[in-house]
Amino acid sequence: MKTKSFRTKQFVISPLAILGLSLLSHSLLAQPVISYTISGAPRAYTLNFTVNNTTPGTGGFDIYYWGILDDGSVSGTPSGYASVTFSTVHQIEGGDDPSWSFNTYWIDASYTHLPTGSTLTGFEVLDTDATAPTSIPYFAFGENGGAIYSGPDNHNVSNPYNPLFLGYAVSTVPEPATGLMMASACLLVMLFRKSCLQK
Repeated sequence: MKTKSFRTKQFVISPLAILGLSLLSHSLLAQPVISYTISGAPRAYTLNFTVNNTTPGTGGFDIYYWGILDDGSVSGTPSGYASVTFSTVHQIEGGDDPSWSFNTYWIDASYTHLPTGSTLTGFEVLDTDATAPTSIPYFAFGENGGAIYSGPDNHNVSNPYNPLFLGYAVSTVPEPATGLMMASACLLVMLFRKSCLQK
């Protein structure tokens, strides 16, 4: 009877643990992955953005132009990039979502500083909100010397030479949904281990 109970638990818990970890992994993937740390105080928060270029392909696509919509202005720019903060909100030109808004951007005219597989930090904004933002909309354009982008998530399908990615940058504190999935996956793994020990 104990063996049957163990096998039943194993049959149910194993797939659930794998599903939980799979959902967790999928939720953390994007092209590119952009996050930020927060320091400072209300109405004077420094948001330090990190861009992780996860665009697929052996040749890769350099993230040469990207921006955000935030209540603040540029306070830091990595070497090789120029930056602009507008006093008004702008909309993305090109792509399938022309209402996507931004007021700050960074651009690398050499197309060399953020190739596929690289990570760059130091894109900083002085945020004037009373409460630090937990997520910020971003856009990012890629380029690879005239090569066609055939990977996922391109919002500029009419111009595959210049893929556009849209998403939300998040602070490095896990989002509630991500934290919940991580906790659920860990709980399922612990239940599975307990079942194994009781065998």
